[in-house]
Amino acid sequence: MSDYLEGALGPGRGAQVRWHLGHCARCRRDLEALRRLLHLLASIPADAPPEGLRERVLKAASELGTPLAVR
Repeated sequence: MSDYLEGALGPGRGAQVRWHLGHCARCRRDLEALRRLLHLLASIPADAPPEGLRERVLKAASELGTPLAVR
């Protein structure tokens, strides 16, 4: 269902899902519930990471001797 909502299905599969939704009340309800949930999750503000987190992570990784790609 999430692929359908995101438009990630190809035209053939999308048509199959639309046809099914036209005939299945339970899946329509499930789709609407998922749509509402995604909308609710998108409305939650993201918290900023704690001050100095990036530096602490990089320091800990360097102490492990693990190569780390930094973006």
